[in-house]
Formats: sequence, structure tokens, C-alpha cells
Amino acid sequence: MNKIDYILITRPYEDFIRTKEEIGSMNLPIYHLPLTEIIINPIRESNILNYDTIIITSHKSLDYLKHHNLLLNQNIILIGEYSYQKAIELYSSNKVKKVGDTSKDLIKFLKESNRQKFGRTIYIRGKNITNDLVTDFYSDDFLAYEAKEKKDFPAEIKDLIYSEKSGIITFFSKRNVKIFEKIIIDNSLERFLPNLFAVAFSKEIGQELIKHPLQKLVWCNTPNLNEVKKIINEIVASK
Repeated sequence: MNKIDYILITRPYEDFIRTKEEIGSMNLPIYHLPLTEIIINPIRESNILNYDTIIITSHKSLDYLKHHNLLLNQNIILIGEYSYQKAIELYSSNKVKKVGDTSKDLIKFLKESNRQKFGRTIYIRGKNITNDLVTDFYSDDFLAYEAKEKKDFPAEIKDLIYSEKSGIITFFSKRNVKIFEKIIIDNSLERFLPNLFAVAFSKEIGQELIKHPLQKLVWCNTPNLNEVKKIINEIVASK
């Protein structure tokens, strides 16, 4: 069986750097495959200050607040260890509450909590990010950033795929799977998919990939980077 020759990380640049550091070198080249470009929205009139609690599902929302020097005094409810660490660098730690690692964890927490204790809530999110919190928790929302879709792969990544070498590709969102599919189809690259092992951050993301002729598909039972690293190590060791 062919050995693994490279790893592709499909995340925006800042997330790619963090992921690369977390999973380590593994003596394999790790490449950035950007499928979206994050653009922080310009500051505009908003009533964020009128809310008692801010809900955040991505550290990019914190980037917006920091970029525009909107260091607020509200309580913050969020998911993800990285977002938590970033938030407590900007705000008092007793104002920040981490409630899990996924949006499902957050919605479950909010549904099971006494809404009155949070006061008026606002969800700071990105454009094109599904706002389940509006319908499930009746929170207002505010668009802080936009994840613009890439239309093509970098030439370096195309060359890797054309080389027919075996690689591992990681997916961290269903949206990135959809963008990847579109680029693959537009560039007639489907025939190279059997050379790729796919690692999905969750079962929901993995199920979006089942229909493709990948060498192997594995998803995280617990969505975190340690699990991603463990799965990658197992795939590399098996070869």
C-alpha cells in the first residue's frame, strides 16, 4: 500500500496555523487548502452595547470586537477551547462561559437554561453562517465577518492532487465540503479522490462525504483537535 505523502487542512489561514501546530509535523508536509477567505466587516452603527449577553460560536467574532476595539463588559457565552482562551485574554474570565465544543452543545445549554438570567442576548456571527440560535433561542444577531468562497485550488494543491500521491484531507465544516465538491467537479478532479483519506471533524460533516469515492473516510466521535490528530496518526501508522 502507498504511504501517506501529505496532509491538507481546509481551514481559513489563522485556523490552519493553529491546527498545524496542534497536530504536529508527523514528518509529513502539511499544506493549507483555503476554501474560504475571512473578511472582517467594517464597523457600523450597532446596538451591541444594549445587550446583556453575547453569544459567540467562532473566534472570528472575537476578532471583529478586537479589530474595532469593542471591548465590552457583557457576559459572553461561547464554544471551543481556542475561542475561550482568546476571550479571556480580552475580557474578565468571570464574564466568559464556555459551554462545549459544538453549536449543538451551545443550543442544548441555552434551551436547558433559565433564559431570564441572560437578559437580552445577541449572537455575533458571520454572513452565511446558519443562525439556529435565532429560531431556537430567539436571540438577535449581528454580522461581524464574511466567509467568502474560494473558486479554485492553489496551483500547488492541484499539482499534489494530479501527482496521484496518497494524502489526508481534513474537513471542519459542512460548508467547506460543499465548496470542495464544487471545485472538484468544476476541475474534473473526481478521479483523483481515491487517493485521499478524509478526516471529518464530526459525524454530520462526515456524512456529507460518504457519497465520494475516497480511499477512506473517518470522522471524530468527539469534535476536537486531539481527536483529529489521533485519527491522522492512525491512518499514517496503518500505511
